[in-house]
Amino acid sequence: MKYFFQTLEAYGKLGFKPRDNQVEYVSEIVTAFLDEGYQNLILNAPTGTGKSIIAAVAAEVIKKIRDPYTDPCASFILMGTNVLAKQYADTFDKHEDFTLIKGANNYKCTALTDEASGVIENAESCAIQLFKENNMDDVIREHCWNCKYRLERERKNLARQLITNYSYFFVDRMYADTLEKRDITIWDEAHTLNDVFTEHNAIYFSVKRLKAINEEISESLDLTDPTPFNTFKKISADLKAKKVNDGNYIQYATALQQAYSTISKQAKAKADSAIKSFSKYKKLSKLYKKYQGLSCKIDDLLLYKYEHVFEFDEKEESVSIKPIFVGTMFEKLVHSEFNLFMSATVSERFLLETLLLDPAKTKFVKLPATFPTENKKIVFLSPINLNYKSLQEDSTKKQLNASVEKIILKHAGLKESGIILTPSFVLTESIASAISKHDSKIKIFEHVKGEKLEVILSKFKAYNKPAVLISPSLFEGIDLPGAMSRFQILVKAPFPSLAEKRMKFILEKHPEIYNLTVLMRIIQGAGRSVRSKDDWCITYALDQSIVRLWNSPQNVWKDEFSVNFSQFLM
Repeated sequence: MKYFFQTLEAYGKLGFKPRDNQVEYVSEIVTAFLDEGYQNLILNAPTGTGKSIIAAVAAEVIKKIRDPYTDPCASFILMGTNVLAKQYADTFDKHEDFTLIKGANNYKCTALTDEASGVIENAESCAIQLFKENNMDDVIREHCWNCKYRLERERKNLARQLITNYSYFFVDRMYADTLEKRDITIWDEAHTLNDVFTEHNAIYFSVKRLKAINEEISESLDLTDPTPFNTFKKISADLKAKKVNDGNYIQYATALQQAYSTISKQAKAKADSAIKSFSKYKKLSKLYKKYQGLSCKIDDLLLYKYEHVFEFDEKEESVSIKPIFVGTMFEKLVHSEFNLFMSATVSERFLLETLLLDPAKTKFVKLPATFPTENKKIVFLSPINLNYKSLQEDSTKKQLNASVEKIILKHAGLKESGIILTPSFVLTESIASAISKHDSKIKIFEHVKGEKLEVILSKFKAYNKPAVLISPSLFEGIDLPGAMSRFQILVKAPFPSLAEKRMKFILEKHPEIYNLTVLMRIIQGAGRSVRSKDDWCITYALDQSIVRLWNSPQNVWKDEFSVNFSQFLM
């Protein structure tokens, strides 16, 4: 093992002790980058492997070997959300080498906030220039010098390991370019990278939005150039007349980009001239940043000409333009010599195709499962053919509801709680309604549309008797260890809706990627309730499509589970 001693030294520096085969895994990552010539490594690391520590140690070893005399800029550590970024940062909260930074709207501005009167301002409303202009040195000393956002921005290029979310990184790489280059970028939960990027870069406009923009700039900006108003009026009229289509939408996007740019420039100029008035300065600064962002998104579409879909909703009189994949845009995002993509469910084929990685420069490593497979049981219980058409039939719904109720009754008798994972709120409501009519001896917590998951999840966790939580939002991002969940029901394969044009395009042009998207979500869902080596749970799958996907060659995760096909509930 070539980098054995360097790895042990890095563990000591970070304050951790290696367990199981982590030293071997770190050495394999470092060897791939430094000796084998790979630029990208896709690491499939099952839950319990300790991928967060493995990645941080690997980054430390690489930095130490390549540049032993320079402290900062070892790695970017990226997450899909602020919540996950915070969890990662908490792992290393006692180590000064790790710094977490988020967008300005995540930091409260104490100088401008007056909680007694209900005025809450964040760092996006920063008025330090106004304070300086008005000689408010006491305010600057009390608030600005200790501003958490300002301090973290100052530290971001001094931090050895910089933790942030995907969106912050996207904005900086595409527009700001304030981040120093680093040795390695760690893309955690890499299976979500495409979805986060797609939504981040999506372009939307509608009659309703354009009306709101008109009102906003009329009230706040007093534009001297009427061109933006004329542009919005023309586009709104054409949306209502259904004139925007596949052949001309780029013309409308171009016109919008020019209008947004005009608004942004004038808002910036007026903000600078209103430096003596806080209320005007704050409002105009927000307008400048908002319309600069909208302009940049369309500018990216026009500049990079990335593969995308155009969709016009006649009922809503709205347009959406979305990237298909990150694709060629990934080259713009890369800011390190090495990229480590990792997740408990990440596919080599998925990332190669969606990020257009060079196969010759990309290595795939799948770490062995750390949890006993007998603790992660999958039972295909009399699976039936479930699709939109079959679910309209009373016989199918009756059979499905009967299977769900049998499982619930069995575990209620064992005084065990569990969860039901559905692909939609429609199916959630249907199943919850059916099983609630019977005396199931178990409390049903239904996640209804419009309710935040954390609200119903908290109620479920706090309930100290057998209960079942049913929701379409349980496939990723939640942990239900121990007695919180001893059984799971995967009702139906979570196929993305083909009503969304982007997903229909992917199914037609990239069917393997479409199926991989569903399969990765199934595997994610199957892991919600087993969070340690001693934990255990039974997952029941009721859909034949889950069986088909499970048995496909794409399923590189099947060895992490023990599988049983049964017509009867044991």
